[in-house]
Amino acid sequence: MPDENNGLKETLLELHDYRNGEREVIQDRVIALGGQPATMGEALGTGHRTFTALRTAVDDDTEVAIEEVLRGEEYIRDELAKAAKADLTPQTAALIGKLQVSVNAEIARLKKTDQAL
Repeated sequence: MPDENNGLKETLLELHDYRNGEREVIQDRVIALGGQPATMGEALGTGHRTFTALRTAVDDDTEVAIEEVLRGEEYIRDELAKAAKADLTPQTAALIGKLQVSVNAEIARLKKTDQAL
């Protein structure tokens, strides 16, 4: 189905930018704790591939684009759930909790949008 849904492309690309900002916050937190933030690896690679697929799909097919972004959000949700089980500082636990709320809200919104198509 071609993208006849005005504004959806922009909304999905805004989500991409928002998640990139969150990635930077996480990397800053890792640095603040004395660690070395990931610059390569599975999580960053998966996120990049997901949103590269989004940029390709969103031009042609709204439903495919939503499903790709939803897949990426579910991956992030699962990774955050794993991270939440670790021994975290209170500040890091609060950050992970905030990110989980954000991701779960987007998943719900994306599923609702996908079902409406």
